[in-house]
Amino acid sequence: MKVSEIMTTGVATVMPEASLGEAVKLMLDRRISGLPVVDGKGNIAGILTEGDLLRRAELGTERHRPRWIEFFSSTGKLAQDYVSSHARKVGEIMTPDVVTVADDAPIGEAVALMEKKRIKRIPVTSQGRLVGIVSRADLLHALASLTETTAPETAGDATIRNRIRLAAARENWVPKSVKFIVRNGVVELRGVLFDDRCRGALRVLAENVPGVAEVRDHMIWVEPMTGIAMTDPTEASGKGGRSAGA
Repeated sequence: MKVSEIMTTGVATVMPEASLGEAVKLMLDRRISGLPVVDGKGNIAGILTEGDLLRRAELGTERHRPRWIEFFSSTGKLAQDYVSSHARKVGEIMTPDVVTVADDAPIGEAVALMEKKRIKRIPVTSQGRLVGIVSRADLLHALASLTETTAPETAGDATIRNRIRLAAARENWVPKSVKFIVRNGVVELRGVLFDDRCRGALRVLAENVPGVAEVRDHMIWVEPMTGIAMTDPTEASGKGGRSAGA
């Protein structure tokens, strides 16, 4: 799936020459927390976010450092802080180094950027011009449309078993000892596990295969430290459970 398929278009923008008051009003009217800044040709010049407006003289939240810290701070840094808290034009307050993503990029690239840069939204460009914005909310909307409840697919046991085997073959974490037994659409998981985290993952793998009606877990977990075999991992924490030989 491409970024262009999930991005929000018709994005509200502001120019660098706009006043802070104009930008804030636009953000409030549109109920948005980030506002792309573009030049006269539609090229992205920066972005103005709520974070850029936290330290403002009007709010009494401008940064006040102890005198001894100011003594060791560069005059350039102090001047920069003054501009951030007192400037009236968007171009003087905005974050100029904007992370962007191309409209034809896979959404995985946008997600990776959000994680790496710890940001919630990314302007989308085409040949340098702003064409949209992709946010975490857009990803949720896309996920919702893809996970809508649909009528369960029916398939024969042999088809289901083959689908599960193909899905398992693509994952390096699937233990070779695990067997998938399918009867009337019900999948039974059998085998030995040495890492119980694989138990839930195997269940999820089977549940995602079209045609599966139910998944039953009959796997045996061998506790690595003691070598004790259990069918219920809660036994290891003293919450009960049943040993394999019971």
